[in-house]
Amino acid sequence: QLLQQINVKLKEEYKNKIDQDGDAAMEYGWCLIQNEEYFAGIKLAETLEGRIPQSREVERKGLLAKLYVQEALYKKAAEMALVWRTGLFDRLPGESGDDRKSDIRRVKDSYFLRIQAFHAMGGAKKEFYEEALREIEEVSAAKNTSRKNTRPIIVPPVMELNTCGSVSNISPGPALIASGLPPANA
Repeated sequence: QLLQQINVKLKEEYKNKIDQDGDAAMEYGWCLIQNEEYFAGIKLAETLEGRIPQSREVERKGLLAKLYVQEALYKKAAEMALVWRTGLFDRLPGESGDDRKSDIRRVKDSYFLRIQAFHAMGGAKKEFYEEALREIEEVSAAKNTSRKNTRPIIVPPVMELNTCGSVSNISPGPALIASGLPPANA
């Protein structure tokens, strides 16, 4: 409840500045996602292209990916999460300290968003589950993947995964696995 009260004040402060200040507009976008105003957040984030400092463009793409998945725009979410990840990988070599740690966590978040999107698009379409599996395997193989703060993923009923994220057998029931990814909103 305290977070909501703080967010209400921040939201009003940033809303008054969005036309003049790209940084304030980005912060307003994060307020919208915290308030679960996803569609308004998408509209804002899409209009910010070219209006925010270049240093925040990668962040804008991450915001859009998160908003798209919340609005069930899974194809857009998967595509934007990959664009976001590419931007993060591009800037990682020049980073150190806390910035680097934060971007490594964000890379993991991009994998999780794609897994979530592919799983949601899956239905009876095996190729989306195969994409989700590739994402799980890729992030599981990456260095700096911590097993703490894991988030479970429900796997389609036709496949069962072991805790490493690889297919262990075919099963009629779903399996619950730990992905090794931090929570998406961490």
